[in-house]
Amino acid sequence: MIEGINRLECEVPSVVPVLLLKSTVLFPLQVVSLQIAMKQNLLLLEQHSSAEEVVGAGYFVDPDGSYGRRNLSSVAVACRVLSRIEMGHGTIQVVLQGLRRIRLTNTISSRPYFRARADGVEESKPGTPVERDLVVQVTQLLEDLVAIDPRYSDELVKVARLNLENGSRCADLVADTVQFSYAEKLQVLSTAAVPARLTLVAELLQREIARAAVAQEVKTTTELIIDRTQREAVLREQLEVIRSKLDELDPLETEITKLAERVEARRKADAKATLHSGRSATGTIMTFMPDTPCGPGTVVKAPWRGFIIATAAPAPR
Repeated sequence: MIEGINRLECEVPSVVPVLLLKSTVLFPLQVVSLQIAMKQNLLLLEQHSSAEEVVGAGYFVDPDGSYGRRNLSSVAVACRVLSRIEMGHGTIQVVLQGLRRIRLTNTISSRPYFRARADGVEESKPGTPVERDLVVQVTQLLEDLVAIDPRYSDELVKVARLNLENGSRCADLVADTVQFSYAEKLQVLSTAAVPARLTLVAELLQREIARAAVAQEVKTTTELIIDRTQREAVLREQLEVIRSKLDELDPLETEITKLAERVEARRKADAKATLHSGRSATGTIMTFMPDTPCGPGTVVKAPWRGFIIATAAPAPR
């Protein structure tokens, strides 16, 4: 940590060239690798090639906005360009080392790149009781986030615990590592007072925990729906296989069974139609009486037996 403190106390030139970033936020004591393709930034790197030279990492307030002074954030980070690699097609891969917060007080020029007057941002001395309580709160929230969000590992919590005595370093470390939005990270960088910065980081962590909880709930629900759908699909496939196997065992018997079912259904339909019409194809429907003579083929209705067909005349008495 002594080396880190020395870097924070580095000398800031009164005028710095500003390397504009629009999707990445570099924090003090952090190292980032990114690709530079903006024409103004390429010219800056070309004219300031020494790895010992301090430049300012500046930020667009609106990353989708235009290149202009009004879109330049007043808070920046003094940094060094540790390495640069030509990637071709007008792109350079650079590694930036953040040193300390600076404030851009006056823009001197914007062509061919931004140059601005800069002052170092003074930070409060670490170790106050309020700051320690906030560091503990941030660390606990970070543990809760790691427990619910699989994107983060336990190593993040271990590293945060190494900075319990330095609230500024702890807040910057968490803001750099957790996947806050560009605007949220820039807000953390712009908050100079350490207690206020730790409070802001704690609020952002609570939002991330809530988002992670909702995402986990949606994921679990979706998996249950998918599992049920897949189970039903598998069961349907198994049922189709069973049916095909049954047909394969005795196709003739299966066909006979289906034909018998159709014949039986037709017979029942015909019988029902005959009853409703009150007529029979074989004779006239009549009520059977004990002394009533019946001719052959006559259909009679016996109260105790239903419909019967007389096949012969009764014998004379």
